[in-house]
Amino acid sequence: MAPPDDDKTLDLAKLRQRAQYASDGGANVIHVAGQIVARAMSLRNGDLPAREWMFGLDGGSYGRVLGAIQSLNSLLDWGWDADLQLVPVASKCGLRALVVHDSVRKAHLTVLGHVDGNTFWIATGYRTRPDGLTHEQIAEADNIAAEWMAG
Repeated sequence: MAPPDDDKTLDLAKLRQRAQYASDGGANVIHVAGQIVARAMSLRNGDLPAREWMFGLDGGSYGRVLGAIQSLNSLLDWGWDADLQLVPVASKCGLRALVVHDSVRKAHLTVLGHVDGNTFWIATGYRTRPDGLTHEQIAEADNIAAEWMAG
């Protein structure tokens, strides 16, 4: 296997398009990372808040979230429990947080969802303060998850 061409820049637009139209289909696919597929929970009206949030991130933040999803996949590949990387939050729907440290000076990126088999179902994401999610953010994600579960 040849080493990567370090002079080649990463084309995030193509990466987003590939993730958006992943081979296993579905508009709710955010990213396919080996054995785990990250999918957006859908609302009754067809909106996909997680997908909208993910694809609205700047290139560096988007790449860091994809890297965190890849890390989650690696845990599963090694036979470990995904809950090692997912932080419990005060969610009524059992959502857990995948916290992505953007940088020391910036707010963290937090993805709220849950793992079901080989699917990481994502309700939504936020830029969060260092002290974590607000009750309003968790409630909003819970509302998305509750509507998705009822659908």
